[in-house]
Formats: sequence, structure tokens, C-alpha cells
Amino acid sequence: LGKLSDKDLVDVDVTKKTITALSKRIQDRDGEVLKGFNGQNCANSLWALGKLSEKDLVDVDVTKKTITALSKRIQDRDGEVLKDFNGQECANSLWALGKLIEIIHV
Repeated sequence: LGKLSDKDLVDVDVTKKTITALSKRIQDRDGEVLKGFNGQNCANSLWALGKLSEKDLVDVDVTKKTITALSKRIQDRDGEVLKDFNGQECANSLWALGKLIEIIHV
């Protein structure tokens, strides 16, 4: 979405609304979507939020809640998800968290 909005192929407001809707779906209280997330899903989501924050396409409050939900998923169930992380996923997640701290002060 970020690259499409860069090239004016998608309206920025539509992009922001879509990102917000997807983020809220990740953080739903029932946890239906998040329960199915493995290490790669969590790492990819964090990385995407980091990249989108660079382009000012994220809602800060929604993003903070999504990061919290993803962080809890990574840490839950005796580290089952964290054990699933490979080196690339750890590196991508740390990059994303660093970027989010830098840009939106998570």
C-alpha cells in the first residue's frame, strides 16, 4: 500500500483507512486473527508498520495498540511464537521496533 500511494496509484486517505482497518483487525479482542500468527506473521506485520510509519501512513494510537497486541502474541504461551522466529525475523522485528520508536515514539 505504501508503494502504491507513493506512485499515486491509490489515494493516501484510502491507504490510511485500509491500514487502520487491518491494524484494528489484528488487535481485535477475540484475538481470532492474532491466534493464527506465527513468528513470520508477527515479524512481517511489525516490519510493515515500520515501513508505513516512514511514509506517515499510520495512525499513531492504532499502531501502538497493534504493536502491543503483536508483542503479547510473541511473548505468550511459554514463548511458543518466539521459538518460531528465525534470525531474519528477529532482525526485521528489531529494525521495525527501532524505526517505530524513532518515528512515532512507541
